[in-house]
Amino acid sequence: MSIATAAVPLEGAGLPELDLRSERYAADPKGVLAEALAAGPMAVSKRGVELLSYELISQAFLSEHLDTAGPEHYTKLGAGPNLLRWVDNGLLSTMARARHDPIRRLLLQALNFRNVEAQRSFVNATAQRMARPWLGKGEVDLVAEFTEYYPINVLTEMIGIPREDIPGFAEAAHELHLLAAVPMAPGLPRVEHALAELESYVRDLLDKRRAKPQDDFVSALLAAQQDQQRLTEAELVGNLVNLIFAGMGTTTKQLASAVADIVAAGEWEHLAAHPDLIGPAINESLRFSPVTQFVVRIAQDDFEFNGVAFPRGTRLLLNLLAASRDPEKFPGPDVFDLGRVVDDSRLPFGWGVHRCLGQPLARLLMEEGLRVMLANLTDVVVVERDRGPHPAEMLGGPTKLLLTFRHR
Repeated sequence: MSIATAAVPLEGAGLPELDLRSERYAADPKGVLAEALAAGPMAVSKRGVELLSYELISQAFLSEHLDTAGPEHYTKLGAGPNLLRWVDNGLLSTMARARHDPIRRLLLQALNFRNVEAQRSFVNATAQRMARPWLGKGEVDLVAEFTEYYPINVLTEMIGIPREDIPGFAEAAHELHLLAAVPMAPGLPRVEHALAELESYVRDLLDKRRAKPQDDFVSALLAAQQDQQRLTEAELVGNLVNLIFAGMGTTTKQLASAVADIVAAGEWEHLAAHPDLIGPAINESLRFSPVTQFVVRIAQDDFEFNGVAFPRGTRLLLNLLAASRDPEKFPGPDVFDLGRVVDDSRLPFGWGVHRCLGQPLARLLMEEGLRVMLANLTDVVVVERDRGPHPAEMLGGPTKLLLTFRHR
């Protein structure tokens, strides 16, 4: 006969503390997280309650008691009107389900796996075009000269944004990454300015497509809005801004991280000889060096989780950096292993209703970008790789990756 035990109140749970601003964490975040995980699946930090194990995080992604931070979270931080409008109308991850689900279904009509896969030859051709200027140089800062603009070139072509417009909004789109900073508040004025620029650009683009529709995603969204009233004007603008932001997003650093990981593991030439392993290589890099290092969930009510009673409003951090090295799920987690049988690289993309909408396109971009590099580069050496943002930030990955190589 089993005896039910009451959940322990959060304040009395005795969870160990993680100091994410310590010198030790800055120098070896994965080592510190591994020690914390060995002591238990949860800890606390100044960010909130940290979930460290793969198992707990998989449950949290699917829990009906947890959801993403909504507009009220940004209001408390002092967000201005542009950010609050975007959060309310353009960020699917912050929307209530009643609005989120129909908008997501509409966007998926263009970004589903079948439609994205049909773009593979175009994506490969774009990667080749963008690599061509530096292939003969024997040296490249891969981030600045390739991965920074390769994803946005693909995405803008797909959704109907002229290539020549990219430089005009690229800086503003990059500024939105300040929303991942810890703390976020100091960057909010720059975010406000960036959103004003992006909204102005999108409205101008919509006016042009209304006057002269084309066979592209923007024109299709306009048709859906007119014929079915499925999107308000604010939702239309907000979601197109979000797509532009996504194009300047994590794929840039994840692809650069994959190249560095493969070279460091001594697998470059093996992978070049076995291109069928490109997919597994991307999967392993997503696990080994996840650019999205944590995501936030907020308790929507009082609930019990893993024996602890969490009050409504509790901030939980799903620590993907820790979970991606969980030895219970990934044996030998500190080894970059192309033969790893378990394919759970969905960790950075999430589960459930807020699963990343752009996952198929992100994978395709990384696979074809890596394919082009493997076909053209040999004797690859990483000369310099900066650490990138502080490891306590939401987004990691290199902002500079200097390579030397020979053109095959």
